[in-house]
Parts: sequence; structure tokens; C-alpha cells
Amino acid sequence: MVKTIAISAVLLAVLILTTSGKPKKTDMSDTGGAASDVVAAVLYAYGLEEDLWENESGIKSKEDVFTLFRKGFGEEVARDLSEYYWMEGEDPDGERFAVLRSGDPIFFPPDSIEVLKRSDDKAEALLRYSKSEEGPITYRAHSVKVILKKEGNVWKVSEADSGWF
Repeated sequence: MVKTIAISAVLLAVLILTTSGKPKKTDMSDTGGAASDVVAAVLYAYGLEEDLWENESGIKSKEDVFTLFRKGFGEEVARDLSEYYWMEGEDPDGERFAVLRSGDPIFFPPDSIEVLKRSDDKAEALLRYSKSEEGPITYRAHSVKVILKKEGNVWKVSEADSGWF
């Protein structure tokens, strides 16, 4: 009992320190043990959007975007994300252009992740979000179910029940 209270206090202190004045970060799960690699895979995949913007100058093509998202997402999702983020067109003078599409983030770290099912090559996780009234993005409390599939030894997010964007 004392050990549980001490661990809870440490986790609360870490949570307060890591979220004060910054976007929330999720680094915990109520599942633990064998599910921790699935939880880590979700957090990794959802963090790739931030990597996209941190490495924006190195992104030169739609294929670069695809390659980045492919690290944590299944092929179809990575392809959809690269189609969304890489914008090609023509300006009013007829000049062709290709750029990263800027906008609001798609992925937010969840408040908790529960692994609902898991086999050797497929897992299902429930991502829970508390209501957020702090800007720049606000949203109601909700949950998203994601499916992960194992490619080699790597879990990759391949589906979401709410769609991606």
C-alpha cells in the first residue's frame, strides 16, 4: 500500500512537471507488462507528426513524408498522411509548387492507453482523452480505438475507428 502511494506520488509529480506550460505528454498506461510495447508504439507513432515539423527543412517530397510516417504507421495510413501533408499545385502565375501543408495537429498524446486485445501480430488499444478547454485546440472528452499490426518486430498503427482527419 505504501509502495503504491509512493509510486502514485512520483507519477503525479512527473506528470505535473512535464505538463506545466507545455502540451501534455502521455508516458503511462494502466496495462503495463506485456502491453507496454504496444503502448510505446502508439506514443511513438503519434509523436511522428511533431518530428515532421521539427525536421521540416529536410522534407523535400511526398516520399519523405511517407517515409517518416511509415516508421510508426501501416502503409495505407502513412500514404494517406503523406497525401494530406504534401501539397502540390500551381500559383496564380502558373508556377508549380510543392510544400508541406500547415495546419492544426492531427495527433495528440492521449491521457491514457488501454490495450484491449493482443495476439502475436495484432493489437487493439483504446486511447482516452479528457476534455481540453485550453487552446489553441479544444475538444470534448472522447476515446479512439486503434488497431496495430506487427511488421517484423515493430508494432505499427494501421487503423482508427474515428478516421485520421
